[in-house]
Amino acid sequence: MRALDGITRNTQAEHGCGSACPQGLSFCPAIQIDIDKPCFQSTLNQISSGRGHTMPIPAFNQRGAAALEFALTLPLLLLLLYGMVAYSLLFVLQQQLTLAAAEGGRAAMRYAANPAARNTAITAAVQQAVRGWPTARQSFLNIQIQTASGTCPANLTCLAIVVNYPYAAQPILPSMLGLPYPTTISSQAAVQLDQLVLN
Repeated sequence: MRALDGITRNTQAEHGCGSACPQGLSFCPAIQIDIDKPCFQSTLNQISSGRGHTMPIPAFNQRGAAALEFALTLPLLLLLLYGMVAYSLLFVLQQQLTLAAAEGGRAAMRYAANPAARNTAITAAVQQAVRGWPTARQSFLNIQIQTASGTCPANLTCLAIVVNYPYAAQPILPSMLGLPYPTTISSQAAVQLDQLVLN
């Protein structure tokens, strides 16, 4: 109402219509204006066209809305970022186990005096492949050397080198808000040995 009264007072002064405000009042009430006079019609035209005075919206309200939106979306963004980093490390660990099992398979194909010496060489090759791991994490590595007979040709000896790591018990990054982790990460390499290698 004050903005409208201000426009009305300015328009009265411009068009020379209307009477002076009563003594002691800073503005003239709009009810004293005759709506048929050109000054009041000009005022209405200014308001309808957007040229009239409007009350500005405080800037702090908009800043508060932006801060609220940021506070609501920040936890989701952090959880998404944490999940990306956690699963990336998991895939890197899986790749390292695959390479370690492959190194154990290469060691199995080298000559060894007896099966025990071959198993020792396989274990050493797998451990060498993960030498960059912390010592505590290397201790949880489980290396199994198995003899496969079901799909192996009769004149060959087939070995399977299985490398397991209990990721759920010893993750690289702890699970946050129930982020699902696999219980065990495993990799396997199979080799076929002929009699020249075994003897």
